[in-house]
Amino acid sequence: MVTKKSSASFFLILAFAFATCAHVIAESHLHSIVDPRANSSDQTQIYIVHVLPPSNNIELLGAHELEQYHLSFLPNTTLDSGEPRLIYSYRYAVSGFAARLTPGEVETMEDTDGFISAHPNRIHRLGTTYTPTFLGLLQYDGIWYKTQGAGVIVGVVDSGISENHVSFDDDGMSPPPLKWRGCCQFKGACNPYVPTICNNKLIGAQNFFPFQTPTDKSGHGSHTASTAAGNIVSGAEVRGHADGTASGMAPRAHVASYKSCSDSRGCPTITLVKAIEKAISDGVDVLSLSIDDEPAKLDLNDIAIATFTAMEKGIFTSACAGNAKEPIRKVVGNEAPWILTVGASTTDRRVIATVKLDNGMEFYGETAYPLELASSTGMVPLVYPGAVADTTQRLGCLKGSLDDLDVTGKIVLCGIGVSLPHEKAEVVKAAGGAGIILLNQKWNGYTTESDSLAIPSVMLTNTDALKLVDYTTTTTDPKGAINFEGTKMGHRPAPAVASLSATGPNPNNGGIIKPDILGPGINILAAWNKQVGPNPTGPDERAFNFGSGCSMATPHLAGVAALLMSAHPDWSPAMVKSAIMTTARTVDKDGNKIVDERSPDMSPATFFLMGAGQVNPSAAYDPGLVYDIQPDDYIRYLCGLGFPDQRVSKITKHRISCIQSGKISAEQLNYPSITVPLNSAQEKTIYRQVTNVGEATSTYTAQVVEPDGVRAEVSPARLQFTQIKEQKMFTVKFTPDRSQPKSGEYSEGFLYWNSDDGQYKVASPISVKF
Repeated sequence: MVTKKSSASFFLILAFAFATCAHVIAESHLHSIVDPRANSSDQTQIYIVHVLPPSNNIELLGAHELEQYHLSFLPNTTLDSGEPRLIYSYRYAVSGFAARLTPGEVETMEDTDGFISAHPNRIHRLGTTYTPTFLGLLQYDGIWYKTQGAGVIVGVVDSGISENHVSFDDDGMSPPPLKWRGCCQFKGACNPYVPTICNNKLIGAQNFFPFQTPTDKSGHGSHTASTAAGNIVSGAEVRGHADGTASGMAPRAHVASYKSCSDSRGCPTITLVKAIEKAISDGVDVLSLSIDDEPAKLDLNDIAIATFTAMEKGIFTSACAGNAKEPIRKVVGNEAPWILTVGASTTDRRVIATVKLDNGMEFYGETAYPLELASSTGMVPLVYPGAVADTTQRLGCLKGSLDDLDVTGKIVLCGIGVSLPHEKAEVVKAAGGAGIILLNQKWNGYTTESDSLAIPSVMLTNTDALKLVDYTTTTTDPKGAINFEGTKMGHRPAPAVASLSATGPNPNNGGIIKPDILGPGINILAAWNKQVGPNPTGPDERAFNFGSGCSMATPHLAGVAALLMSAHPDWSPAMVKSAIMTTARTVDKDGNKIVDERSPDMSPATFFLMGAGQVNPSAAYDPGLVYDIQPDDYIRYLCGLGFPDQRVSKITKHRISCIQSGKISAEQLNYPSITVPLNSAQEKTIYRQVTNVGEATSTYTAQVVEPDGVRAEVSPARLQFTQIKEQKMFTVKFTPDRSQPKSGEYSEGFLYWNSDDGQYKVASPISVKF
């Protein structure tokens, strides 16, 4: 047996080590976070409420009148988070409605005349990509009832595509737009007149590597393409988990695949740039780049340079903020202001496995071990190799590290990192282990992932990992079991910033807040190139898998952009970005601030982690006001960064004279977020212009949540519009409100433009750097 002292020494010595935090979250609070079955009288749930029909003939009621009748049963129309309580008003299937309520509110409703009964919503067949439901696309006022992306072409620059996958069938799809100039390269040369297997959904597929085809061999490209614009596919699941209907964000958009990431050699810059160039030439409307770009000055960043041209052509680019699974959080990449930079967030769905110890303790984690094989392991001995020798090899269950240990028939505890989970599972399996428990490091925090591994498995949060390691290293005969509980909804808090999501600020863009937005990026179910897990069965044409990272978040936003461009073909890419950012949610499903899962105490996320917040597609459809940016504005911004004419010309691909074009500082770019450098001896005024895309005749009033230590004054404080596309200028003057701010400190606030009719709340995050 190893003592606590010797076990703790490993954590301090190894680069791979856990944090030795002595103050763990109280058990009651822990279960409120990780136990999806936890319930309380104040936790909001979805209920189906049965009521007597109104006294007059329901057939004669219009939709508005019926909705008002159902609203009369509710305590109010919205939750604290701003979400509408009413989800559906039913007319024929039942007399009643679906709404978000707490058990206590349902109990109060029982005394209301006309109330019959209410019961919590049951999950029969889950939405498997699930994020269309999680993001509200299917609500009664959701964007899918207005558009599903028809006529828009999404170009996916990735590892290729599985051309025969059901997510890319073309049933019901219209032909591609006449502007489409791409081709399908599966059968040789890229010649549009050669018969191919592309169709009206997958309208193009090209490869940029010798001796390869556009076919996806890794699964990544198929996953991202189907997340952005895959078909609605029933019966999708991962080895029996999350069984239901899968769909991309824009299921009626067209897909063009550009294989710029090799099956074995990664994603060379030259192929990435070539793919983007070809996509621009082919006529795509949206680019989805799940590329983990390293921060670099904009004139040295080929992706930034390539996508500048895309922006000039009216093409919207969604790109990955970056993944950070190491002790030091990665600095956000893809930071150019003409790119929508996407961070990764969680959802409220979990595929649950529990670790139960022989002392009665239980820990909830995640898995995707095949449901048909997922019987309990039974109570068997636990082994923690990290306690046997002071080596990274042991702690991480790396190849060869278990050769001299007896793990036969035992569950092995393995630290996350260095090798992939499936590689660790193979090592444990080869050594005779009965199961594997994957232990999050401090920097993995509370973010867990679902993997279909070779043996029974579960991944635990860092907080639970520390408790389990302590039990295993201080108990004479530690024993435990892995029990599989299937797919559960209602995890809290959700959404939250995933521990792997990269952070700003980025030093290369003048301080503009990045990432711009959060999109779902953890345990996203989407198309895969082949069946996964042990003893795979079923056709590869129906293979799905869970994926996690900003790679999964990025196509969500590409798909949302496709929806908006389909609905508003006259909007510029900057207008689309503004609509997404100014309507984002900064609170979770329970109305609390979005938190960071890497932080040990689940502290609120800063703007440099979440940008404007979690994407809210249906609100982005009708944002009221937008901030537009023209290509010439970006040129003045580049000149203002101090680039000489030649370097600006390198980005724009045409000759630029900064003397002629003029210069603006980064904070003066007409961006939807505001970042202002400020010192105690100055005040600063920034300029913005908004374009009316809401009601023609409308008035907006400014509301400022001032950053700590700063006074902010908006002029004019009211904006009046009389027509669509009318533009109005305003200024915000920032004055320091304390004499000695700490150098390098950031302070956050918000600027809201609220319409007088209450329909619109146009939000801009403010970050002041002292």
